[in-house]
Amino acid sequence: MISEAAGTGSAEHFVLERTFDAPAELVYRAWTEPEHFKQWIAPEGYSIPFCEIDLRVGGKMKAAMRGPAGDHWFAGEYLELDPPRKIVSTDYFCDPEGNLLQPSEIGLPEGWPAVNHVTITFREENGRTHVKVDQPMVTLAAAKALGADMGWNSSLDNLAELLKRMA
Repeated sequence: MISEAAGTGSAEHFVLERTFDAPAELVYRAWTEPEHFKQWIAPEGYSIPFCEIDLRVGGKMKAAMRGPAGDHWFAGEYLELDPPRKIVSTDYFCDPEGNLLQPSEIGLPEGWPAVNHVTITFREENGRTHVKVDQPMVTLAAAKALGADMGWNSSLDNLAELLKRMA
């Protein structure tokens, strides 16, 4: 389910919510362990040939997403970790060495933030886990025009399948 929440300042928040038939600890592991993360984060038609995760506050994540147009690198820094309830991190596009790329360098619209903050919460109830992804965007229209909703939903479909195999 996609919902739109009012933002603060000039950003709007792109919010996705999904409930998985798995305990929060398992969902959190799938989100934070490279061997699992690589299997689900890429939407349909893409893959993750490289991923490293240093799971600690101040640690970094870096991955390459391979698609029809080649590899696109993204990275982030972990700002807050509360296993298995919450992850707060930055998110940005980078070169293979992890250096920040400006949004205009990769064709994103003017005003797109170079660094996003993403909050992921995991709430378990009766063995099922509700996940909420909250990602500020320049505008929801721009995010949707770039396919953020379709990409995230495809990735979360992959996560549901992975969790079945991990159970």
